[in-house]
Amino acid sequence: AAMADDPLGAIGPTGAPSLQRFDAWVSTRAERIAIRHAGSPPSTYGELGSLARRISSAIVTTVPASGPRVGILSEDAATLAASLLGTLKANAVFVPLDPANPRARLASIVADTRPALLIADESNVRLGERLAGAQIPLLRFASLPVAPTAADPPPPAPADALAWILYTSSSTGPPK
Repeated sequence: AAMADDPLGAIGPTGAPSLQRFDAWVSTRAERIAIRHAGSPPSTYGELGSLARRISSAIVTTVPASGPRVGILSEDAATLAASLLGTLKANAVFVPLDPANPRARLASIVADTRPALLIADESNVRLGERLAGAQIPLLRFASLPVAPTAADPPPPAPADALAWILYTSSSTGPPK
């Protein structure tokens, strides 16, 4: 049984999709710390929810196609978490691009996944520009509108929709 003040308990015994559960938590516990990561200030559920909505809105506004792949260039744990949530809210596919990886590996991942959009934090904008080239739009997290601009979020994706693409290490050959 859920605690009396647990917002997730109100959803019911069968549970709810992850995004609905996260949104319920944001709406009732926005001030609580969601992520603590060394070297970064803690992030609250409200901050994560706000950034996820801004990312989702930017994706839907920039790439209106269904199920686009979105490359994310960031080393910040909170930004990556919000990016995953935002791409899921937009029915997009999350493609994390670790800036610590060699440029050739990142270029290979971009060529393989063919993202419709790249989003980069300020410390990785130059790398994002190189990876995006002239073919892929590049957005900066710092330039995302403060308030979401998309009129309505898309309806939830089917349960079998692709959510993210992660590559294995390439210690024994090309990433898979």
